[in-house]
Parts: sequence; C-alpha cells; structure tokens
Amino acid sequence: MDKQNFLWIDYTKFLGIFLVIFGHAIYNMESQSIFPRIDGLINLFHMPLFFVIMGYLFKQRSKSENYQKIIWGLLIPYILYQLIFLPFRLCNQILYHNMDFSLTLFKDILGIIFGDVVSSYKSNQFFYSVCAPCWFIMTTMQLRLLFTHIQINIKNIVFISIFSIIIFKILILLNFNLYFCIDNTLMAIPYFSIGYLMKYYSDKFSELPYKKFFIVPIILGGGAFLIKILEINGYVKMSEAINLSYLNKSLLLIYLAGIIGSLCCIFTSKLINYKNVFVDTISKNTLFIIFFHWLIFFICRMIKIQYIVQGINGAYYKLFCIFIISIINLIICYFTIKLIEELNLSVLLGKYIPKKGVTK
Repeated sequence: MDKQNFLWIDYTKFLGIFLVIFGHAIYNMESQSIFPRIDGLINLFHMPLFFVIMGYLFKQRSKSENYQKIIWGLLIPYILYQLIFLPFRLCNQILYHNMDFSLTLFKDILGIIFGDVVSSYKSNQFFYSVCAPCWFIMTTMQLRLLFTHIQINIKNIVFISIFSIIIFKILILLNFNLYFCIDNTLMAIPYFSIGYLMKYYSDKFSELPYKKFFIVPIILGGGAFLIKILEINGYVKMSEAINLSYLNKSLLLIYLAGIIGSLCCIFTSKLINYKNVFVDTISKNTLFIIFFHWLIFFICRMIKIQYIVQGINGAYYKLFCIFIISIINLIICYFTIKLIEELNLSVLLGKYIPKKGVTK
C-alpha cells in the first residue's frame, strides 16, 4: 500500500492520542463528576482503538527481529519512562501523603516491575503504580510476544479471541486480578484480532464508499449508539480491567462499544486526505506521549492547576478550559519530541536502532 493509503492511520492515531489526553485532562482536573458522559464515552473506545490499529499494523517477522523490536521499541522505553517518573511520584507520596521513604520506594519499584494500575494508596497494597499509563506498554509487549509465537490465520485469531474472552469473564466473576497486566492483555486480544482481520480484508476495507454523505451519518449514528451503550452498560475503564465495577457488565456491549468507537474514529480519519507535519509527528510518537502527557498532568496537579479550573463558573467554560489544556499538553509533547530528535535520543521515543538490528 502506498503512503496515501496509510494517511488515515496517522490521523486515527492522532485522534486517539488526543482523546487519551483529553480524557486524562478531565480526570486530572477532577471533573469526572461534572462531565461523566464525556469521560465515560472516551473510556469506552480510546484504548481499544490503539489495539485495533496495532493489530492492523502487525507484521509477522522472524522471532529475532520481533524480540529486538520488543526490547528496544517497548521494554527499554518502558523502563526509562518509569524511572524518569519515579522521582516525581516519590516527591508526591512523601510531601503530600507523608509516606515512609524506604517502604514507598520499595513498593514503587515493585509497581514498575508489575506494571499494573492501582487506584489508591491502601495499606494492604504491596506495590504502587508509578507511571500508570505505562500499563499500555506492558500490554503491548505481551501482545507482540504472543503473536510472535503463534501462527496467525483466521482460525487461530478467532480461537484465541474467544478463549481470551472466556478467561477474562471468569476472572471478572472471581474478581481475580492477574498481575503484570495479563488481564489487560486478555481484554486487548479481541481488539488486536479485529485490527488484524481488517488488514486481512484490507482490499474490501479500502473499497468502502468514504464519502461525506455516507460517512457522516454513520459516525453520528455510531456516536448515538455509544451513548446508549454507556447508559445501559455503564462506565468501564480498560486500565483497571478486573474489578467489581465489571461484574454486572455485558462483555458483548463492552467489546461492541470499543469496536464501534474505533470504527467511528477510523471513518472520520478516512475523510482527511492531506498530510500535516504536526499530525505526522504526534501519530508516530504516541508511545512517548502515553508517558509524557501524564508527566505534564502530574506536575500540573502537584502545583494545583486543577483548583484554577474548578474555580471557573459554568460547566461549558470548564470544558472549554480543559480542552485548551489538552491542546497545550499536546503542543508541549510535540516540541519535546522535536527536541529529543534534535538531541538524537531516539531511545526515548522507542526508535533506537542497534547495530545489525531493527527499529520499531
């Protein structure tokens, strides 16, 4: 496929990462109670979208090539991001929560090893999350490892997706949380498989009538359907896949929402046919932005920016302010990426090329 045919992927990833930042802006500005529907809608599909695109872009290479991509493109950035974030997390824990330094540092290091998201500092927790969004990188590593060691065909894709859904449902019923983000990976497998099937049938996918008078009503209908699913099935959050809030939820509706929301983003991106440097840079560095945008928000919370937003009168004004904060965050990410490229620190972007190796 030529570059023009992949342009929609850039815009889809750009839209996806903006939704991640916007959703986290609502969270970090402590505004979920003001905008529960917006927060809930974003969480229905913004992470499934990335796993769908991941499946679409996945290529079966030799095991050695895939191992190098996993190590240099995912594992080393994961460790670097967590270690960069660690001093900020420790300062927050010690200065704002009066926690013991040695014990907290030990639990934070365990949190880096496990990679799971924990939502609070409970006394019975034996580890703490450091950079919470890095669960996505841990899950991505596991997906890459899994599909490196199985032969990908329609039969295997369908079987492993059904198997993962069954195991995932059993874990929900038992409220049994698997560590190292394995439960998140189980939840992500069907989305990854959908993306791979889209590539398998890419000719038919490319022939769909991407005209505004067809696509706009489909996108609007998909959005209305997502709102209805949210009303029926309630709030879900993929980063914390196994918890009691999932117990009475329909997995069918959860996956349906993730797929419909992802397709709406893809169809929207298909309407754009011109290249943009800003979009291109952002879309090709979403791994770094997953980490860095959270660091920016973390610093904002430490200096109490959320209180300024909370002091604004009117929900729509607050929403507009959060939207602007999200854009500023994305712009800061863009210029930081450009600086990293200038300094030739490609390892931070997951793009370091070892000698006789491959890059992500």
